[in-house]
Amino acid sequence: MEMRGADGGTSDMLCALPAFWVGLLHDEDFLHNALDIIVHWTPEERQNLRNMAARALANLAAHGDSNSNNAAVGQEASALEALVQLTRSLSLSLSLSLSLSLSLM
Repeated sequence: MEMRGADGGTSDMLCALPAFWVGLLHDEDFLHNALDIIVHWTPEERQNLRNMAARALANLAAHGDSNSNNAAVGQEASALEALVQLTRSLSLSLSLSLSLSLSLM
């Protein structure tokens, strides 16, 4: 799993980032659930998901100016729910459908 830092943000958001990642990477339930989701995927399906998630998040971040991207992403509840469903889907066709829906937002 690739971990990235934040490019900027408020001081509390920057302080919260390490805690967020530690919580994810040390939570056994999360790790098992994440593995269960992708264990049977081909390398191509995994790469497609990475590409679709990156496009979806870029589309979400485009709502608002550069200083409010994080807030704008948080306000797009339907898009975030679709992104969650995208990552949980074992069906590539469903993933592609959701990705297309997100790109039209």
